[in-house]
Amino acid sequence: MTPFIIHRDFYNESIRLREDQLTDPESVLDEFFVDYQMVEVRQQLWDLLETALTSENTAFAEAPQREALLLFYYRLEEVMEAVFIKYFQRNHRKLFGKGLKTKKITVRGRH
Repeated sequence: MTPFIIHRDFYNESIRLREDQLTDPESVLDEFFVDYQMVEVRQQLWDLLETALTSENTAFAEAPQREALLLFYYRLEEVMEAVFIKYFQRNHRKLFGKGLKTKKITVRGRH
């Protein structure tokens, strides 16, 4: 059993954010998107998934575990896209004023 299950209450809260980030969580987005472009996020997620599914790791030996990992990958990618869009919409308003229309961002469906 993993520590996440054993100490569920502890891991169900924020454990990485600093005090200033807890009061201003959008600052985490600022830091993240300064460090990573969306294309890099996709590549890192893919590398993690590919490594997990192609290694001899017994945690993913059965099809249901691999399926769950794939679903998590797609859902995390969706979350990152939503965060990406919100982050740039917010920054666009900060830079150019609330009266201007923000650029429409088109999100394509998965194949």
